Amino acid sequence: MKNYKIAWIEDDIDILRPLLKPLIQRGFTIKEYLTYGDAKENIEDISQCDLILLDLIIPPGEVIGLDDEDDLGKKFLAEFRAAYGNSMPIIILSVFGESEADGMNQEERKKYEVHCLAKRIRPSKLLEEVTDILKRREERDQK
Repeated sequence: MKNYKIAWIEDDIDILRPLLKPLIQRGFTIKEYLTYGDAKENIEDISQCDLILLDLIIPPGEVIGLDDEDDLGKKFLAEFRAAYGNSMPIIILSVFGESEADGMNQEERKKYEVHCLAKRIRPSKLLEEVTDILKRREERDQK
């Protein structure tokens, strides 16, 4: 299996690290970004990853002029898609569920081509979702 790189944009990394343990055990490299500012500053490095795990609620970090908004993850998503297109798989991994009340409606999900998972997901299920998405991307790219 290829050594995949995942960009993880999440402010609760220490608490949620066990969620990614199965991915790390299978050789995935996880690059961690704790704030919107950190992700924005490293957007080019993130674009070189194979997949992004993105929390919708992240703090601004050291960004001047940004308040502590609830939707900075969505702001980063829009900026990333505008700069790099829709080919990078992105999984929204947030406290929200899978309904339209989760911070992303169906129109936004389709526009940004994202998969949405609630943080209450089991580590084995996250591994399954990530490997399935990456496998489908590889198959698409080989066509």
